[in-house]
Amino acid sequence: MKVFMDYTVLTTHTINAPLVNSFKLDRGIITEAGIFFPPGCHGRVYAKLFFQNHQILPRTQESWCHGNAGWWSSETNVEVVDAPEVIKIIAYADATLYNHTITVVVELAPFASMPRWDKVEEIANAIEEALG
Repeated sequence: MKVFMDYTVLTTHTINAPLVNSFKLDRGIITEAGIFFPPGCHGRVYAKLFFQNHQILPRTQESWCHGNAGWWSSETNVEVVDAPEVIKIIAYADATLYNHTITVVVELAPFASMPRWDKVEEIANAIEEALG
């Protein structure tokens, strides 16, 4: 399941007073996260995504995503166990003349569709025990 959220970054959102917003996710595994910057941003709108106070996009902690008519995305493997959990976005505009709407997307796979390594280990141990 993909979750799409649009956020308008105002010209008044600065690095010292950024847009801070969030949305909730159900249980599952976050397999991908991304931010789309529409045409016209010209690399002057910046954003970061966080899950449980850990930055998931971009991967480099001191960096910001920015762009013009393009996506920033990254594959992840983050378990959302205690639903609902919150994805937080922080964004600002650097000396822009217009407000810009960016799109955040998070892909969430259900637990049933992902291999559970604890179960694989349990099965391997049972086979090893049975074979002696």
